Amino acid sequence: MITHNSKELENSVAAGLDFILSHFKEPIIWPRTISSKATEGRQVPVYSKQEALSWYKAANFFDCRISAYPHHSCSTDPNINRRNRHTIDLIMIDLDQSPFKSRQALDRTLSKLLRNIKESFGNEFEPSIIYSGNGYHIYILMEARYVLEDRPEFSKFEEPSKQFLRFAEWYLSDGKADSNHYRNVSFGNCMLRIPGSYNFKCVSKNNNVADSSTQVRIIKQCYGKTRAPIYLLFGSFLAYLVDRSLEEEAGKRGRQKQFSNNNNRSLRTIPWIEKLLKIPLEDYRKNAVGLIFAPYLITIRKLSYEESFTIIKGWLDKCDTGKRRLDFNPNYHIRYNLRYAKSKGSRPLRLETLKEKNRELYDIVVR
Repeated sequence: MITHNSKELENSVAAGLDFILSHFKEPIIWPRTISSKATEGRQVPVYSKQEALSWYKAANFFDCRISAYPHHSCSTDPNINRRNRHTIDLIMIDLDQSPFKSRQALDRTLSKLLRNIKESFGNEFEPSIIYSGNGYHIYILMEARYVLEDRPEFSKFEEPSKQFLRFAEWYLSDGKADSNHYRNVSFGNCMLRIPGSYNFKCVSKNNNVADSSTQVRIIKQCYGKTRAPIYLLFGSFLAYLVDRSLEEEAGKRGRQKQFSNNNNRSLRTIPWIEKLLKIPLEDYRKNAVGLIFAPYLITIRKLSYEESFTIIKGWLDKCDTGKRRLDFNPNYHIRYNLRYAKSKGSRPLRLETLKEKNRELYDIVVR
């Protein structure tokens, strides 16, 4: 039986809403959209904090959210009068519990993600973190003084602002964020949960008991004093856009068809490399990335930069949990070798060459 409607809870949600609003640049632009269990996920425009709280209370404080960006149809600001054209002030990373075997594994991934953020923006930068009841949401405050569509280096690409939201969540999480979120997030559906409210999905799994385990709560607070400069990600973002553009052009020209016929089917996979991708190693990890995996995934399997990065990073994560930890920066090493393979069209090490260079590894993959 769900019974939690109290003044104390109402005050907790009001404080949680204040916390979320503190991440928005002043002056806070109203109206924004909210959603709740009562709206069945439908977004409703509200014109003040008090109106938002009224909607949340009517939903018994279940699934309370507010939009990270003003709705395009609600604003007269010329920079946000189109659906996916905004200055980027906030990036959300959704780290869902379901892909991880345990809470400990999820927490380890969160720690790695936070290290990636510091590597990208500097040690002085700290994001906000909330526990959603089913994982973590990380809010990264960004400093951007223009919309990307107005910059000549980005204007030739389709909807670069929206693409940046998706790229940044994937890139900073090393592909570990909820793929359903980063593949589909946009300015119109980037909705932030309110601390103090309840995640109804988790309540349902908890025999309809709304308690602290199903309540959205603040793990780390950052009140918007430090914003990460967006330009620090521009180099990687441009590479990402170029990669996607090349893939789309290749698709239009029908290049992918040549890898689907019977004559070329054997070129799509190399069995011994596929086997190696399932075996964590204590040695030869760095060479395996540069000489085998990066050129194999890019040149032979024709995977995207994003897909290749995720596969190699997953393999290195398994290696890192073994007896011997990694002694190099995996993110930098993967990115460097993927870019090199893509620019040079390099091919992976041949099995015969592996036999000469590393007989021990050769024996592992052929036995």
